[in-house]
Amino acid sequence: MNEKEQVIYRYRFEKEPMWRTDNPLAAVKVTGEDTLSYLQGQFSQELREGKAAEASYGFWLNRKGKVEGDAVVVRLCGELCYLFSWSLRAEVLIKRLEAFIIADDVELENQTADWKGWQVVGKGVAQWREEAVAARRAAGELEFGWKDPMPWGAESGCLVGRVIPDWPEGWMEGAMDEFERARLAAAVPRVPIDLGEGDLPQEAGMQDVGVCFTKGCYLGQEVMARLRSLGRVRRRLLLVGGEGAAPEPEMVVLRQAEKKVGELRSRISTDDGHWFGLAMISMGSWDPDKTVYGNESGAREIWVKTDDERREL
Repeated sequence: MNEKEQVIYRYRFEKEPMWRTDNPLAAVKVTGEDTLSYLQGQFSQELREGKAAEASYGFWLNRKGKVEGDAVVVRLCGELCYLFSWSLRAEVLIKRLEAFIIADDVELENQTADWKGWQVVGKGVAQWREEAVAARRAAGELEFGWKDPMPWGAESGCLVGRVIPDWPEGWMEGAMDEFERARLAAAVPRVPIDLGEGDLPQEAGMQDVGVCFTKGCYLGQEVMARLRSLGRVRRRLLLVGGEGAAPEPEMVVLRQAEKKVGELRSRISTDDGHWFGLAMISMGSWDPDKTVYGNESGAREIWVKTDDERREL
């Protein structure tokens, strides 16, 4: 294992349970006779009862299949769903959904101020999350929890509710940087920072996580089906890094000689003089045998890991 790999290994989460506050940008209550059928035609993931879990992760796509945002849709019944998003503000999400309501019996209510959110990770948190949610709902309180669609730590998941949980004795509140290092080490994209308006879910390897290919028509479905039949995309979100502190926000372009080969997205510094993050790489332009540099003054060498190399970590 070389030094670059050690940087990644070092920040994988330990087994001790940890949590951090992560309130959603949008919590929208959807009601009406056509609630489920309407959302089914807008959301990239399957929502129908018997075919999907209560909480389903997916995307809001445009007609070209590009990601406008992501969300978790919690289905309580055909006439009541909750939408939770950490990528779109409630006003933006509601406006986006209202634009496609024609004769549907659907009402959208912004309840963001009423909800709080937490990320939890560590050994045993999955069972605790299920028991905590069940107990709260048995007491008549609304609370939901789910496993992360792309796990980035032991039993990592999310909890949303209206009351701060009673954290078990011994659980620690983790720092934002600790959670961010774990997420990036696992190459888990965050919408819209790593996967945004100009990107396809497939470019970040999210097609099997947030897209259903058997549910029928929804906005962006034709592009998703076409990409599945073709089996390839021109760009990929890959793990990158280098020596020194994480590049400044204005450092975006990655180059080989004078050729642009990628775009830097999330990045974070380590405690031992290195950094790592995610970059959208043009697979047709990037030569794995040549050095990649950033567009900052005194450009530093940047390493890039392929999907296969990342899976070996």
